Amino acid sequence: MAVYTRVAAEQFRPLAAELGLDALSPLEPVPQGIENTTYFFTARRHEGAPADYVLTLVEDYSSERVRFAAALTRHLCRTGLPVPAPLENRAGEAIHSLAGRQALVFPRVDGRSVEHVDACHCEIIGDFLARAHLAGDNLGLASTNPRGLLWLNEARGLLEPRLAPGEYALLGEQTERYRRVCEADPELPLGAIHGDLFRDNALFREEVLTGVIDFYQACSDWLLLDVAIVANDWCSNADGDMDRNRLDALLTAYHHNRPFTRRERQYWQDILCFAATRFWVSRLLADPAANGNAAKAEKDPGEYRDKLQARMIGCPPLPH
Repeated sequence: MAVYTRVAAEQFRPLAAELGLDALSPLEPVPQGIENTTYFFTARRHEGAPADYVLTLVEDYSSERVRFAAALTRHLCRTGLPVPAPLENRAGEAIHSLAGRQALVFPRVDGRSVEHVDACHCEIIGDFLARAHLAGDNLGLASTNPRGLLWLNEARGLLEPRLAPGEYALLGEQTERYRRVCEADPELPLGAIHGDLFRDNALFREEVLTGVIDFYQACSDWLLLDVAIVANDWCSNADGDMDRNRLDALLTAYHHNRPFTRRERQYWQDILCFAATRFWVSRLLADPAANGNAAKAEKDPGEYRDKLQARMIGCPPLPH
């Protein structure tokens, strides 16, 4: 279920007009996704050819985070990266109001997410991620990661009644590990990160990356954290272990554009573990069972617990 806010045609019509859109189809609810409301529609803009668009109603993110996401996508798009930018009204505003929600309208990207990832896809996404990080240096904006150490500490308290003793101890160990890294102030390169670049947020047409979407977790943090998030999703086998060929392709392509630093190589395993912990915890918090609902969780928290345990055993090093 990804449509939390219903929008009637008459509600949407004023916003469409403000953006110079002549809607040619009804709004089509999109069932995928778990956080925001999404609709597809077809429209003609400024008397041009018909094109497909995406309407997103932001359900639970602060104005600061949405502004950062909009600014980052516009910036990356202008640098030539395959990132759709939100449409602006005549006043140059990209964030609008609709049905009591912040709303953004994007061109719909032609492509599909990859179900079976190979080394070629990992090389392409590694190249993209490095270029996006380099381009983000010129953004001039900052937004604190809302899922940092404070969030992790609070989540640990919320999850204590639900976790088995061994799992709660594991979460405590990783929270302490993350705290030690933060306090060490390791001087890891900082910048604008996507924060959620899973396979379903990258669209391909055959072996061409046509678009990277869903920047609502974007923030300012260690660039290495973004690399770790991607590695944990794109390069993992079903048992949680890393596929070395895919990982090598990802890291080599990234390193070719933005070489890893000595400090990043030193803290690579720590950041991989934190990236896995972060999604284990966020999935636990999103599990309907947490609210007494018998419905099945959209995404399995155990997948990232297993990945965390695999990363704790070891991981291939970053390239030099």
